[in-house]
Amino acid sequence: MSTMSERVSLPDPRAQRLLHPADVAQAHPAYVRGWAMSVLAAPEVLTLVGSLAWVLSGSWVAPTLAVLTTGVVAEMARRHLMGEAWAHIPRKRQDRTPDTPAPYALVEAIIRPAAMAAGVMLVLAGLTNHGAGVRSLAFGSAAGVVLALMGVPLMRWLRTRSSCAALEASAGLACVIAGIGVASFAGWIPEPLDPVAFLLGLGMLVVVYATWLGSRRLRSQDRSGPA
Repeated sequence: MSTMSERVSLPDPRAQRLLHPADVAQAHPAYVRGWAMSVLAAPEVLTLVGSLAWVLSGSWVAPTLAVLTTGVVAEMARRHLMGEAWAHIPRKRQDRTPDTPAPYALVEAIIRPAAMAAGVMLVLAGLTNHGAGVRSLAFGSAAGVVLALMGVPLMRWLRTRSSCAALEASAGLACVIAGIGVASFAGWIPEPLDPVAFLLGLGMLVVVYATWLGSRRLRSQDRSGPA
């Protein structure tokens, strides 16, 4: 009997050959903490972190440092914890499917769009006294957020028809509707709108989000397990 088998009680391979850390009691705590770190490192949550730092400090340096520090530390912690969780399962029995298990995916589908919407609302509120160019740039980024919150989960749902993707799209739609309502009521939509600044803000957000999606896809294939 191997050392791994002696340390960890695994289900009979005839009943369940491939295993995920969520299926193994000893691996579960490390996996949950690693999953929490992956949520913290998500761009939607980092948007909220940066917005809070900007509102509290009034400086553009503080949010940059806050986002970089939070993202780097959370990613390092995620890799360590996921590696620890997967180490409880022999390599030949590891289920390396990229999807996050349903209970965590459902929670994540609600947290991420809500954090993104809250962060954008904070930025729009903080820019009410700035010029039309700055406000149009922020509003363009907000439009990019709408595309991210709705487009990505909708495409995932069309491809997989999964309940998690449907919930994520629904949560994103709810956040978008609430955000538009709050922004309209509070007068945060810039008038007149600077089209160049708006498109610049939109393009910046789309590029950042697309880059993150690409890195997440690569990360899901590494030794540390699913993102």
